[in-house]
Amino acid sequence: MIFKRFIKYTYLVILFLGFSKISYAQCAGSNGTVTVCNKDTDSNNQTFNLNIHLNGSPTSGGMWSTDDPNNFAALDRATGIVNLWAITNFGEHIFTYTNDSCNDSATVTIYLGGYPGENNTDGSANACSSNPFVNLHTYIGSSVDGKAQDFNGLWTEDPTTETGFIIGSTFNAEEAGPGEYIFYYTVGAVLSDNPTLSCTERVATLFLEVHRDPEPGEPIDFSVCTTDDLSAFTNFELFSLLTGEDTGGTWSENRTNQLLDLTDSTINIEEINTNFGYGRYPFTYSVFPRHPICPIRESTVNINILPVLMGSMSAENFCAGIPSTVNISYDDTLLPNGNYEISYIINTSSGTLST
Repeated sequence: MIFKRFIKYTYLVILFLGFSKISYAQCAGSNGTVTVCNKDTDSNNQTFNLNIHLNGSPTSGGMWSTDDPNNFAALDRATGIVNLWAITNFGEHIFTYTNDSCNDSATVTIYLGGYPGENNTDGSANACSSNPFVNLHTYIGSSVDGKAQDFNGLWTEDPTTETGFIIGSTFNAEEAGPGEYIFYYTVGAVLSDNPTLSCTERVATLFLEVHRDPEPGEPIDFSVCTTDDLSAFTNFELFSLLTGEDTGGTWSENRTNQLLDLTDSTINIEEINTNFGYGRYPFTYSVFPRHPICPIRESTVNINILPVLMGSMSAENFCAGIPSTVNISYDDTLLPNGNYEISYIINTSSGTLST
């Protein structure tokens, strides 16, 4: 009789401890799952509450966490509020609730549908043909603050305007050239544990117009010596120093006053030499774009009037084959410091040598 009572009491103690342990272990709740499609259509998804999607009986006092760096900034770890608009990757996202009072944890898995951004087909997307790195994402963003398209989608070209010059989200407008191009950005379907709660793929369409970059031409410099006869260059055409330039541009400079107005493209090099002497005189040709997406392009040609040093000297006799040093002194206000080629003539009793 005493033995039977002992067994009975032992069962009760074990049973009590078992209930206590089970109740204690459930303070973090149990795993939950939720599917959210078209997150962008509801601003309440900016304050999505993870706590109400835990199953069981979770108690307060725990902390939320995520192993996905894309989700870290979107999550308030203390409250369990997550901004789904700030998560820019569609697919499966797992958040963990840990309650240290029972050393237990549970997860909420969100199957998050994709947001591809907004269609842009009204002609507001423009790029310049000089740009080899056009970021297509910049054209489909939402005007609503805090809403950004997902970044793990796929860009494709419409077959009617396909170029092959797209890598990831970057389009090489420089290689493609001016024209109109159609692109699609697709965020894929998201499948949950319950097929009826899965999210379908979504697509944003982009019409991009690439505008021709203005061409200011390839410049070459023109050089003469200050002692040359420059009478042939009193009506010198600046366009003769450019190749491949667009028409309709204007010339400018800020030193010689050779250009009378925006239509003028001729200068008097002889007059520049007379008034200013040797030096480098730049003239810039500017071409304006037909669309403001492209910058103003410029080419600069230089009229170089080179200084000249001339003089004569006599030397004592010396033997051929033996090196001889000649020191030249000059006024550096007439010839600036620098490296120069020197031509010289040697008159001797046996003849003349020039080099």
